[in-house]
This record gives sequence, C-alpha cells and structure tokens, in this order.
Amino acid sequence: KASLFLEQGRTCNDSSNLANQSLSNTISAVKVSPLAKVTFYPQTHYQGTGVDITSNTFCFLSYPNLKAFNDKAQSLKIFKEQLEQ
Repeated sequence: KASLFLEQGRTCNDSSNLANQSLSNTISAVKVSPLAKVTFYPQTHYQGTGVDITSNTFCFLSYPNLKAFNDKAQSLKIFKEQLEQ
C-alpha cells in the first residue's frame, strides 16, 4: 500500500477523514513517491472537487492551484501508477 510522506516525518495512507489521524487542516506540504499521485479533497469522504499532486510540493502557497488546500484538506487518496510495459 502506498503512503504519503508529510511534514515532520509523518506518513499517511488513504483517509476518508483526516481528522481521524489528527491531520485535517494541517497539511501544507507533501512528498510524493515516483509513479504515485495524491488527490486531496476539501471535504471528508472524498467529497468536493479534488486536486491531484504528482510530485514533491514543499509549500502549497507557492502553487496557485493548491493555495485553497493549504491547511484545509479533509480527505485524500493515494494512487500508485503502474509501470508501462
């Protein structure tokens, strides 16, 4: 199962409610493994329009499409891409 690396060395798996992991309203940077994609959602249970991140993002405020998610993500899904053959 893929994991997401967060600030301060924390990791996270798929989560329909980040509050259950004390992570809601706290994520402002992520480290995404190669061949992975993370989708953040503004509401719990993967509701609302999500935003995809496919590379390391050290400060959401530096990216126009991520500013709205700075310290506001409520759920996330992690996708591991398959290698093309």
